[in-house]
Amino acid sequence: MNWLLGGKTKAVSTTNLQAQKNKQIESLKKVNPKIQEVFRDVEYHVSFVSGSTNVCLRVSLPPQFPQEKPVVTIQPPAKHPWVDSQSKVVGCPSLNEFTMHSNLGLVIQSIIEEFNKNPPILVPFNINTPAPYYVGQLPSQSPVANISNMYPHFRPANTPVNPCTKTSVLTANGNQSTLENFPLQEPPHNPEYFSGYKMPELPTSFPSLKTKSITELNELMNDEGKLFEMLQNLPEVIKIEKERQQMSDECISLAEKNLKKKPVTEQLKKSLLKKLDELEMLQNEFEEESEHHMCLSDQFHPTSIQSNIKVAVMEADEKSEKIAEDFLNGKIDIEEFKQCFTEERTLCHCRRAKEEKLNQIILASGFYPHM
Repeated sequence: MNWLLGGKTKAVSTTNLQAQKNKQIESLKKVNPKIQEVFRDVEYHVSFVSGSTNVCLRVSLPPQFPQEKPVVTIQPPAKHPWVDSQSKVVGCPSLNEFTMHSNLGLVIQSIIEEFNKNPPILVPFNINTPAPYYVGQLPSQSPVANISNMYPHFRPANTPVNPCTKTSVLTANGNQSTLENFPLQEPPHNPEYFSGYKMPELPTSFPSLKTKSITELNELMNDEGKLFEMLQNLPEVIKIEKERQQMSDECISLAEKNLKKKPVTEQLKKSLLKKLDELEMLQNEFEEESEHHMCLSDQFHPTSIQSNIKVAVMEADEKSEKIAEDFLNGKIDIEEFKQCFTEERTLCHCRRAKEEKLNQIILASGFYPHM
């Protein structure tokens, strides 16, 4: 744009639309301290308690927000006069009448107040709908997927958290964070569930006792050592002891192999954390460059350049008129008037010619005014 205006380019500044969007997002963040930014300037989650259930409002901002109204959906799916079959909030008057001058925070607050007065009813799930799996969660043993399986992060507000539901995860900077809202399903109390080991059948009778005398039987009854020795010599017990020892040796061997891999695992862990830090840094740089790109795109759009040329034409025209008035009032001599007036009028006509040519290019190329 330098060659068109004959001057220096101004620094990139935030567009009016982006400024309005930032103002609306700030009002939203004041509504609930538990708000979660999922995607910057695109999607936000507002959590609150409605009745006895934790509810989340998903606020999606369209590209032309706040000129376009936001889209608000409720999770988990529920029935309410304000909610349609797609879990979208459609009955809120302030949301339906949303304009650029509305307050997004007050709109969301009105939805929360309505759900507090009239709590939504959770929608029952289809039996054939498979339940999603989460970290540490095992597949459900029941064919019916209840709400805790479908939406494990939503639970009744007064329900205590099971200690086994705490899951430690690593964040991008290497710190550990504990997730308490993902319920873990306890494995069934079945010894065959984990290893596939099957206990041998123990005998229901002992034929060797038939050959013993009453005196020997009484000794067995009164001497636990002899009774224990007899049980230990049973083939089934010997087999169990042998298999137990074999499984113990396998566990020790596996533990030793795992310990040998610990240095490699630690090195890979450090490498992963380093790459996560690099990813976070690159993501921040990408967001900054994307914002810079959008600002430049707005500034150098053909219609924006045309508007700036029109302003420059008016400035040059006004300056030439001021020179003419100064000459008529005797403030400058004729030589200075001829030189200055000629330069300004030439500059004014050049800019007007460029503005007309650019207007022809815009009409021929089909450019629309940049919003």
